[in-house]
Amino acid sequence: MAIASRDSWDRPNACFHRLDDRTADVDYQFFLGRDMADSYRCSALRVPVVFEFGGDGEVTPDEFLAWEAGQPNRYEFIDGGPVQLEPSTQARSLLIVDIVSLLRPAVRGTTLRVLSNFRIRYADEVRYPAVVIDSGPYIPDATEPSQPYAIIDVDRDRDWATLHDVRYLSLKTGDDPEQVLTFLAARTN
Repeated sequence: MAIASRDSWDRPNACFHRLDDRTADVDYQFFLGRDMADSYRCSALRVPVVFEFGGDGEVTPDEFLAWEAGQPNRYEFIDGGPVQLEPSTQARSLLIVDIVSLLRPAVRGTTLRVLSNFRIRYADEVRYPAVVIDSGPYIPDATEPSQPYAIIDVDRDRDWATLHDVRYLSLKTGDDPEQVLTFLAARTN
């Protein structure tokens, strides 16, 4: 796997292509194969991010995770490509801390664990919800929940319907964090 980064912008063999040199808004193309026909366009990114693979050009979640581990910013893997997450705000961060603070005592004495900023891998995607309640076995070195029980996200509208038997709650900055207690009670009764 070859990855281009800021350091490779000036290298002649870097595997990225600026689609329009006349604009100030940078738009890059991912080379997922050896030619332009196997490329993935992503105008949301402002730095060149490139995957180069042999074969069919498909990027797997495992290959993405290996690449993401070396990145200074956090990305999600959606629709076969990286999507950079927006930096968190103080308001969002405080709401997440409030949610965790409310949930920790609520799950004490159960097999449930409250995890924040933990990635979830499902289908062929990798995402980072704000809070995950895990009900599977405790694995100290795990980087993913062993069995997600509930997901709580803040300021990100997403569809988690493919995760069967997992409840999902979406909150916005300014929402009352106490909603998570009602949400958890409805799930455990």
